[in-house]
Amino acid sequence: FFCFPNHKPHTTLLPSQKTKPTTKPTMGLLSFVFDALLLSSGAAGVRRYTGISLATILDNRVANPTAKLFLSKYFQAGEVVIDSIGSLVEKNNNKLTGKSLDSELPKNLSDKNDKK
Repeated sequence: FFCFPNHKPHTTLLPSQKTKPTTKPTMGLLSFVFDALLLSSGAAGVRRYTGISLATILDNRVANPTAKLFLSKYFQAGEVVIDSIGSLVEKNNNKLTGKSLDSELPKNLSDKNDKK
């Protein structure tokens, strides 16, 4: 796919085959799912850091209710991936340093968070 332009698909050649080997359909499907999750996670990251929501932009342009539901679930999957990665990073940081990421904020920022 487009993420790995030099990637050669996994192929199998049976002894009776003299022609081109066939690709395994499961590897193509897994590659497609991985690429889709990667794009959805990228859109979730862009939404979190810039406020630009690709999901909202596409939702306003799509009229089909089934397509809207699919797009909603697709972008929710990216949010779940980003949340999972964030919690995994924080958990590993806590194990390594014994501190949470919030404890590493500068004093003036942590005071503002305490007042809320």
